[in-house]
Amino acid sequence: MAIETILADVGGVLIKNYDISDDVRSRVTLPEQIFRPLWERLVKAYGSGLITEKELWQDFANHDAAEISVDENVFAQTFEENLVVYENVLDLFRQLGKSGYRLAILSDTNPNHAEVLQRHGVYDAFGDNVFLSHQIGVRKPHPDAFHAALTAMNITNPASVLFIDDRQTNLDAANSLGLQTVHSPDEEAAIVAALKSALARL
Repeated sequence: MAIETILADVGGVLIKNYDISDDVRSRVTLPEQIFRPLWERLVKAYGSGLITEKELWQDFANHDAAEISVDENVFAQTFEENLVVYENVLDLFRQLGKSGYRLAILSDTNPNHAEVLQRHGVYDAFGDNVFLSHQIGVRKPHPDAFHAALTAMNITNPASVLFIDDRQTNLDAANSLGLQTVHSPDEEAAIVAALKSALARL
């Protein structure tokens, strides 16, 4: 089946992955054993659009964390300070778009990070086909995340889609739905090589 659409994750594909959790933990001043389960639950809820940033910080405060105001913009500031955009990967996607491939993004993120990425032009080449977890209400690897993107783009044959992501659990979920996949090694030159190789092979 010929590939018509390339669906990309963002972290580990278009930008270098950066985990802000240690930065957040230092701000809320909680022990690791208390912070980690809270963080995993709250960041998923926030990234799925189920809670607001204010509610996230309030939940931390309810567990005796240092209080943080949304005005401090912790999510955006920490993320932007450590942002590394893979410009060569973005250039390749622009070339692929000009070659006739439809480009799309399916990303687990939150409003703060999305605003930073928008400002830095990371979404520009993808037009309206940008599907973000906090907007669609579900995160990968849940099948509904993929269905939301495919439905919005009126794609009836998943095999016509090549999905690139750095996490195997997400690739496995995409494979189970019939999408073709390529693993991103989260290193700029290697990502370019992997994507070119996959497209040449398919």
